[in-house]
Amino acid sequence: MPHRRVTPLVGLVLILVIGRGSAAAQGQQAEIPEPVRDLIYTNVFYGGALPTATTAPVLVFVHGFGGTARYWWRNNDMYALAYLAAYRTAFISLSPDGTPNHESIEVNAVALRWRLPRILRHYRAQKLYLIGHSKGGVDIQAAMLDPATAALVRAVFTISSPNHGTELADWAFEHPQLAQKLNLLTPAVNSLRTSNMEGFRELADPILRKLGIPFFTTTGNRHTTNVVTLVTGGLLRDLVPGTHLDASNDGFVTVGRSRLSPEFATDLGVIPTHHFDTDTGTRVFTKIRARIHGLENTLQIFNRVATNGLSEFGGSEHSTWAWSVKWFKGKLYVGTASEALCMSVLTSDVRIGTNVYPSAVNTGQCPDYPDLVRSLGAEIWQYTPETNQWVRVFKSPNTIPLVDDQGRVVARTARDVGFRGMEVFVEPDGTEVLYAGGVTSGSVFEPMPFEPDGYAPPRLLRSVDGVSWAPVPQEPGTFLGEIGNVLVDEQTKLRSFRSLVSYNGQLFATIGDYVGVGVVVASPDPAAGNDAWRQVSPPRDEFPAWNLIAFAGSLYCTTGIGSSLGTLVTGAEEDDGPEGYGVYKTDAQGAPPYEWVPVVTKGGYQSDKRFRSPNGLSFAEFKGHLYVGMNRPTELIRIRPDDTWDLLVGEPRNTPDGYKAPLSGFGNGFGSWFNGHFWRMASDGEQLYLGTWDWSIGLQYLFPSLGFMEPLDKLFSHQYGFDLFRTADGIHWEVVTQTGLGDPNNSGVRSLESTPIGLVIGTARQRDGFQIFKAAVGTTQESPLPPTNLEADTQPDVVRLSWTPSPDAVRYRVYRAAVLPVDQLLQRTTLTIPTPDGKEIKTTLPGILAGELDSYCARKDQKPTSLCVAIDAAKRYGLQMGAAATNAETDPLPNAYPLPYELAAITTDTEFSEMAPSWLQSLYVVRAEDAAGVLSEPSNFVGAPSKAR
Repeated sequence: MPHRRVTPLVGLVLILVIGRGSAAAQGQQAEIPEPVRDLIYTNVFYGGALPTATTAPVLVFVHGFGGTARYWWRNNDMYALAYLAAYRTAFISLSPDGTPNHESIEVNAVALRWRLPRILRHYRAQKLYLIGHSKGGVDIQAAMLDPATAALVRAVFTISSPNHGTELADWAFEHPQLAQKLNLLTPAVNSLRTSNMEGFRELADPILRKLGIPFFTTTGNRHTTNVVTLVTGGLLRDLVPGTHLDASNDGFVTVGRSRLSPEFATDLGVIPTHHFDTDTGTRVFTKIRARIHGLENTLQIFNRVATNGLSEFGGSEHSTWAWSVKWFKGKLYVGTASEALCMSVLTSDVRIGTNVYPSAVNTGQCPDYPDLVRSLGAEIWQYTPETNQWVRVFKSPNTIPLVDDQGRVVARTARDVGFRGMEVFVEPDGTEVLYAGGVTSGSVFEPMPFEPDGYAPPRLLRSVDGVSWAPVPQEPGTFLGEIGNVLVDEQTKLRSFRSLVSYNGQLFATIGDYVGVGVVVASPDPAAGNDAWRQVSPPRDEFPAWNLIAFAGSLYCTTGIGSSLGTLVTGAEEDDGPEGYGVYKTDAQGAPPYEWVPVVTKGGYQSDKRFRSPNGLSFAEFKGHLYVGMNRPTELIRIRPDDTWDLLVGEPRNTPDGYKAPLSGFGNGFGSWFNGHFWRMASDGEQLYLGTWDWSIGLQYLFPSLGFMEPLDKLFSHQYGFDLFRTADGIHWEVVTQTGLGDPNNSGVRSLESTPIGLVIGTARQRDGFQIFKAAVGTTQESPLPPTNLEADTQPDVVRLSWTPSPDAVRYRVYRAAVLPVDQLLQRTTLTIPTPDGKEIKTTLPGILAGELDSYCARKDQKPTSLCVAIDAAKRYGLQMGAAATNAETDPLPNAYPLPYELAAITTDTEFSEMAPSWLQSLYVVRAEDAAGVLSEPSNFVGAPSKAR
């Protein structure tokens, strides 16, 4: 069979896709073997495989309408990239004779049902990843309606698939004479008429939903970039007009009709190209690889019990965050947040004059303003684990009048947009009750006149049985009644209860602005409301309070100041950066405000402002220590009962107690600065779990209609989704997931609660609504035991690893996630920005930061456009990523953004060494391989060289 060489373009792409270490990535040319036919099914082809790919996932590619298997490797680098990424591959021509296929969905489904078991046997694999382009994605779904076929599948990717049909198919059969000349009156096109696909969806979706198999969708949105799709896409544009992203198309399918139900599928965003280009490796392989990597490296120890804001049970996809979770009288309670990200964006627009919300609407991130107003009502849900049933027990009604300039009521919205904290409290008469702390919508609507008492303050709801909820009294003129009228600065009022904690016979709460920073209040009789509450901390500008926890007989509080955008600053910032987080404690004795004793201050005494965490966000008690997680740059400390403390994750520094280096060896963010919050922590008794907010998913949804961030989407898509780590000792950490438990839209672990039914996770998920996971019961170990106690040496410029062997291992695979200087990564990543006049601007993110495009948006003849708004947003992301030029001598250890894990070595030793990939810390894990070629779960992971020096 003939061979082909990888083109220089493919080699360049591999630098971004695979990272360092492969031959192609090092500028060498690699031989790509031609796929070979199956000896029995001659329409099945098997790709070559690297010698290291013996245990690799198997990817099966299915072409679309009029295609053949060869479409995946002729004039397409998809196969080459999959081969060089060390996957095993197979390709199917749906026509038995290998000719272009025009058959119906039903005929092709049967063909797949026969071929897929053959491919599985050929590779002796357990599961297959199925990837379908255009109609091929629909054919795959039809094949999986057969349970035996579905059992073979690990995950499905559909690319530019008309999952809900296409109006072009309708048009073809409405204009048969012209369509006949174009050979469009075929069984395949007939299958894709929107009415036929509506019937297919009614049949297929309930079945696919119950399978529990991940589905992922993506499509193009640039029909104008190809001579054929320019015509077909123009026709489709006439059939489906509109400015919303869902109305854009790739020439054959609109974005909206390419998406599957979010109840079982995840959308991976749009690709700025046309239908015939979306299936090329250059365009889409990184999206596919990122999700496969995430699924292969996520520990299967949590089960999803709710999705889409509980819409299946009558909830709303507008419920985007599970803002609080608490166990109470044998049931689980979840307090929601409605459109939390959109509220933050709109708060910024209202308070400081940004104009981002209209763009967020056009990109599908936020509802339009009228829909937002109607959809803000927060909810409380009750979960009964014995029956897996969810019941909504409270929904905030739309009681707040919104008025126009003449004072006329034009709409009504909800008072409570979220319930941010919950706590069980035993009242003075012995009654055990559950309190939920609300967040008001005042941060965006307060500018309207609200006479005579001002905007309704945040409130506390109380329930004795978990079903009936009532607010505690807040009469005007009382402390609690006036809490919403407290002006903490020129623009900010107290809008939100945040942290609720029962301590020493009182219910304590932090109450702050929408971001969450404020003061501590308390009451021994919280149900009385009104003046039964009082402020027990100093003013916010002296003591900016965030979270509370009872530990070792005291009440502890984290501090730090935040702006309306969540970018943390302090009044003492100036040139030395923010003052940094603090941890204080009180015994709550005497007259308020109580005495708060400093435990850790000045950001843990970090003298380097680039690494100084501005405020604390999370607490957890674990094995007699208090763990404290911070806001970006994220670090982790633990405090002993005597208030001495260790640095666990973060950059080394000198302190009044001497030099402190991170005991885990990790710098900020566990080696990834995408981890913007160490958001929540909880223990199951044996392990401490830490969940993050990972902001990387924002790169996918940053002005997708312009498409100029696509290179960054390719570079970092493997990072999308929150990280969840666990440890038995605070020093050695395992990765549970780094991709949102399989869903990249799960940007954060917003709730993490230890309960009698195990740990419960509530996510922040802006697209389609939050998800709830609970610990799996009775998981079995079917793979070898992993190596343990992976350690990294501290010697600079050298990676030296060692580990405790696995009893089942015959060899070990060492994996590396290289970290290169971010300015180097971004400087070589060209951004192509379309302008309103049809031209293009080529630049880089560092170039945007340097002001290369400022003159364009400053021109007097240039009206404000989404392009200029996008440029401003790109600047914010660039500053967030630290994209200014750096070098090892003048700016050591700056922001770190790991590339995907790649195989670094196969060895029979329990040690490994190499030169460090860069002067930054890279990440490593090790897996054991047994005699049958089965891999273990990953070991604990480390940063190398270690910073524990």
